[in-house]
Amino acid sequence: MIKKIISLQRLYLLDFSLNLNKNIEDKLIHAREIIPLAIPFISQDDSRVISHWEDRYQHKWIDQVSNMGEEERFHFDGLREFEMIEDHEWMAMISSIKHISNTDSLETTDMEIGNIPGKKKKRYELKQLYSLLEHDKKKSIADFGGGIGNSSSFFHDQLSMRPSVFEQNEELIKTGKKKFNKETGKIDYFNEEISSGFRHDALKSIDIGFGLHTCGNFANYMLDSCIDSKMKKIINIGCCYSKITDDLYSISKLSQSYGPLELNRRALSIGTLSFGPTDRLFYDFRLKIMRYKYTFYHYLFTQTGEVQFLPMSNARRSLYDLSIDEFFVKTLAKFYPEFHAPSSQVINEFYQSKKNQDILNYFEAIYSLGRYFGELIESYIILDRAQYSQERGYLTKIVKVFDPQVSPRCKAIILENIT
Repeated sequence: MIKKIISLQRLYLLDFSLNLNKNIEDKLIHAREIIPLAIPFISQDDSRVISHWEDRYQHKWIDQVSNMGEEERFHFDGLREFEMIEDHEWMAMISSIKHISNTDSLETTDMEIGNIPGKKKKRYELKQLYSLLEHDKKKSIADFGGGIGNSSSFFHDQLSMRPSVFEQNEELIKTGKKKFNKETGKIDYFNEEISSGFRHDALKSIDIGFGLHTCGNFANYMLDSCIDSKMKKIINIGCCYSKITDDLYSISKLSQSYGPLELNRRALSIGTLSFGPTDRLFYDFRLKIMRYKYTFYHYLFTQTGEVQFLPMSNARRSLYDLSIDEFFVKTLAKFYPEFHAPSSQVINEFYQSKKNQDILNYFEAIYSLGRYFGELIESYIILDRAQYSQERGYLTKIVKVFDPQVSPRCKAIILENIT
């Protein structure tokens, strides 16, 4: 009788697995087929637009967005009112992206848990992860790239799990041991670099592999090491796709069967943009950053004949609270101290010049479109990783764990070993 129940349960899981596999396969195929249509909008070299204006990519969708007024563009870009482009090909593209990116959301449980330390975003993420892992209480978990162990400490205290942190930064491990292992060694720390071919004997006896916001190739290395260790469950949430190298955005056999796909760094960066609606305050601030930066680059090109992008920090709000001429003076002093800053009048006249406004208008339009295509790129990368995991014998699903307005990289690939 027991054998019969187990057999029926296994048949159910296998049938469920086939349905999930088909869903992921279909979406990946769909994404692979339409990405070539999006690549010209997201892979163009911005510096070349400034230096070779006549060679910029041109398209009817770019023209339509360029011709929108300021309020209209806010609704299209900021509020995601995609139907403002009246074109059947555009509507078909949006329909495809919505289908490809649509996933089930995590079912959260309204349970009392203890105080969660840390910043607001981190507290929110841990609360969501509680719901994701509540059926795995008392199991062992490997926290890849776990830093000092904030997540692992939460798993231990709130879910009675046995955490191990795998972290390459030795200083973070020292800080973690001092903070969390004062009285008891509740977290095991391993000072390891997670790279291609990483394997560790300790992983073979751990139930769950976990990686939160694993940047670039790190996500792939984590998946491989956990799958090779035959872990029962693996949870991966990726991040920073622009750090992917060696074409590791296409790792599944299914994707590779379609031939080479070239996603340059800009295209991969587009995959980490914010895709959801934004309020007017944030939208205007984002727009101001773009206008100031590209005006600065354009001006330097007119003076030097070269365009060199610089690591200007977007986080320094105070820099963009300045007027355009004050921004120029401060930025030139930092990056080009030998360059004599022009007068306020010269800067403002250059800023308002037709050529500069045309360039700004173009970038605003193409980045508005890019925020729609970015969702396609991220979905493709996640689907490809999920398909790869399926090809390696795991039952795989994709779940939206976080609210993207709080934590934009919000989708988890969840692998179950049912053998």
